[in-house]
Amino acid sequence: FLNKLCIGTAQFGSNYGIANKNGIVKISEIKKIKKFALSNGIRTMDTAQAYGEGEKRLSKIGINEFTTLSKLPVTKPGTNRKKWVLDNIKKSLKILNKKFFHAVFVHNTNYLYDKKGREIYKGLVIAQNKGLVKNIGVSTYTIEEIKFIIKNFKKFNIIMLPYNIIDRRPIRSKIFKKLNTLNIEVHTRSVFLQGLLLLNSKKVPKKFHKWSNVFSSIEKVSKKLGLSKYEICLRYVLSNPLIDKVLIGTDNFSQLKKLVNISKKGNLNIKNKDIYPSYDTNLLNPSKWPGLV
Repeated sequence: FLNKLCIGTAQFGSNYGIANKNGIVKISEIKKIKKFALSNGIRTMDTAQAYGEGEKRLSKIGINEFTTLSKLPVTKPGTNRKKWVLDNIKKSLKILNKKFFHAVFVHNTNYLYDKKGREIYKGLVIAQNKGLVKNIGVSTYTIEEIKFIIKNFKKFNIIMLPYNIIDRRPIRSKIFKKLNTLNIEVHTRSVFLQGLLLLNSKKVPKKFHKWSNVFSSIEKVSKKLGLSKYEICLRYVLSNPLIDKVLIGTDNFSQLKKLVNISKKGNLNIKNKDIYPSYDTNLLNPSKWPGLV
């Protein structure tokens, strides 16, 4: 499972995660995370311009030993979208002191839907042809987005999507199998749903109480199996054979150590009926959380 893990770096440059008590990760911690990841065979790292000072801070420690994934900005593209794509890829490569990215993802799919959406796609294909990028992908939020992308854009070869023990949309829609058939690599994120799934049920913010049955079902299984929520959430996702990479965010070095030790334990078989799923995007999509009351 260790080579399935991909280090997420959102916390390296911004205050990320509902359960993050430490704020932005210190450079000294990032160095320890890098060393430990490499010594355990974790060779993939996910970056993005949207992660504040993340790229600049990573350039200080050097990440050339890692297969690096990057993302286009989430902000509105420039008028000439092909140039915008190429300029941003070159900018990130320069900051990180890399010659090419293993993959670059569209970070905001809204701009694939409008009239100029194909220009972003063409820009990525040009970047691929120039050798700046090996693979091109899309970071998605919904199954509908994925269906639109695979129908309209033939060259995307990696899809990143949210998936965790309560978010069974990819299972119900059979999208994992579909992507597998199309030979499209599957990367998942939101294993812990920004840490929400790890919180003690008494500490879950009030606005999430309407889903208390979902949280208490995780707690029951945790007690029944004598396993931490960390372990249940991570091993559940890693155990899916149709997933190529699992993105894990980490607030500090000891957290990564914990996740690596859990990953070494291998498969975990949990009956899906024992943990209640949710199909409500108000819970599953963190961008909707600020609007909850």
